[in-house]
Amino acid sequence: VSAGRTNRDHALLIDTVGTARLTGTIFDGKRRTEYVHGEATSSTKGSAGYPEIIERMAAAATVVIPLADPSALSGLTEIADAAALGVPVVVTRNDVMPYDIVGSGAGVTVDAGNRSALIAGIDSASAMDEPAARRALATAFNLDAYQELLLTVLRGQRNIHSMD
Repeated sequence: VSAGRTNRDHALLIDTVGTARLTGTIFDGKRRTEYVHGEATSSTKGSAGYPEIIERMAAAATVVIPLADPSALSGLTEIADAAALGVPVVVTRNDVMPYDIVGSGAGVTVDAGNRSALIAGIDSASAMDEPAARRALATAFNLDAYQELLLTVLRGQRNIHSMD
């Protein structure tokens, strides 16, 4: 499954789906296109609803987020949704991404614009041990971890300001 329209390299993704003969759904914000073994089998115009996208993500082996411009921060909603569902992601390597995709076990990162790397990333993420990936995601991306990070930052700010 791939969702999102902002800063996505849909041309690369469609080429990859065809070359690797993949099965899945691409939601590009303008239409939903279903693929079976690399062939588009149906295309529905219009933006899909969030519940439908989440339903497809939950059933997917991976969520693929190929970015057109890796210097721009994009794809956070899809990464958060996939993490909440415990589905590994394949995302373009990006220095401004606030998540450690690989270190957290959330998935894999690939170089921008590289079809071979995207295919390898999809294969790698699809082969991830699902229970282990879900545990890693639950540990890395949860409210308790976020709260602890926020408290650490706020305590640091308080200490900085109390030194003035």
